[in-house]
Amino acid sequence: MLGTVRLIVFTTYVVAVVVAAFIFCSEAAADDKTTCASGSGDVMIAACSREIQRNPKDVSALINRGAEYVLPKGDFDRGISDLNQALAIGGLSPFGLTAAYSNRGNAYLGKGQYDRAISDYNEAIRRTPNHPYSLLGRGVAKIKKGDVNGGNADIAAAKAIRADVAKEWMTDWEPVDRSLVAIISERQ
Repeated sequence: MLGTVRLIVFTTYVVAVVVAAFIFCSEAAADDKTTCASGSGDVMIAACSREIQRNPKDVSALINRGAEYVLPKGDFDRGISDLNQALAIGGLSPFGLTAAYSNRGNAYLGKGQYDRAISDYNEAIRRTPNHPYSLLGRGVAKIKKGDVNGGNADIAAAKAIRADVAKEWMTDWEPVDRSLVAIISERQ
């Protein structure tokens, strides 16, 4: 009889530990999803990385981590890798596609690969015609390639859509590449 009671107590203890671990892991996963979607910096990257570890096909986590690698980290190759993976998995919403192409355009812009940047910005703009960040990025890439008139037109169009886009863009790029910030700053 005493052995049966001990077995029941032990079994109850094991079940309680498993349930507590499940609840803790579920809460941690929910926290990671929230931090990955709205956090920033290394904390966000770590949360997104755990989300991707749990679900390697989580395109939102890949886009968010890729975007964070690009700006403000300036780790363009890692950003491109995540964004390429998200695009390859597919199933992205229209917003997700625009975000992936625009952020990959930013990475190529940062790497000085202006044709590739323009191509990705074009794809983002094709999907979301009034996307001010893509217009602004494409404008900067055009200016870097020598198309000053086309670049100025894109920058003006971006500002017409969202007046503060240039200020936000300069804040994002300031720690990464001041030469790109100067292009916008000269046009304020």
